[in-house]
Amino acid sequence: MQKHLEQIGHSARYLLSLINDILDMSRIESGRVTIKNEEFSFEEFLEQIKIMVGGQCRDKGLHFYCNIIGKINQYYIGDDTKLKQIMMNILGNAVKFTNVGGSITLEVECTANYEGQSNFRFTMKDTGIGMDQSYLPKIFDAFSQEDATTTSSYGGSGLGLAITKNIVEMMNGTITVESEKGVGSTFTVNLPLKNSSQNLAEEELTIRPQDLKILFIDDDIVSRDHAKAILADSGVELETVETGKEALDLITLHN
Repeated sequence: MQKHLEQIGHSARYLLSLINDILDMSRIESGRVTIKNEEFSFEEFLEQIKIMVGGQCRDKGLHFYCNIIGKINQYYIGDDTKLKQIMMNILGNAVKFTNVGGSITLEVECTANYEGQSNFRFTMKDTGIGMDQSYLPKIFDAFSQEDATTTSSYGGSGLGLAITKNIVEMMNGTITVESEKGVGSTFTVNLPLKNSSQNLAEEELTIRPQDLKILFIDDDIVSRDHAKAILADSGVELETVETGKEALDLITLHN
């Protein structure tokens, strides 16, 4: 009985996924999908991806790595829901087609900043079953599967990557894939996000060492010299005095 219930549950989830993919594709083809331009926390977006994909990987016995390359701001303007759908479609496939003990890697890099927007590169690598070179030109076609055994072994509607490519292009981005049979696959998504003015406000609140002025009081000359040596490299402006009276005289002089 338990086995039959599990089979029914699996079939129900597959049918629901298939229906959702068909509805998404129908909306895209009829032009009823719109892209939002709303401010969102990039840090929270990445954290949600890590939680979802990390959980899937743990359940299947895979290793998951998320690497951020270079400086990325806290806030951007765009459609984080659609961006999440892109990431999860690709990373979900990576989990599906990678065997126990394999690894999934997400690399995020801001590659350019111009005219009020930033260009991002999302690189998603897996050590899964990979694909034959002859199949790659058809990978983003609707209902595309490399062979008949793919559907029976791994499931899927064959619409996920077609939907993903359409959404990427609606967001003015590009998507490419490299793969080798038995080695794994690498998907690269490049797309722009608008910069948020909130980042500028945060930068203005950032304290830089070179903006600090410190008055150090100690009657031990060795301690004073040590403090100078430590803070000099960081760009902090430091003055030292031996007594409290000298400190008060110096403050009065500067005021």
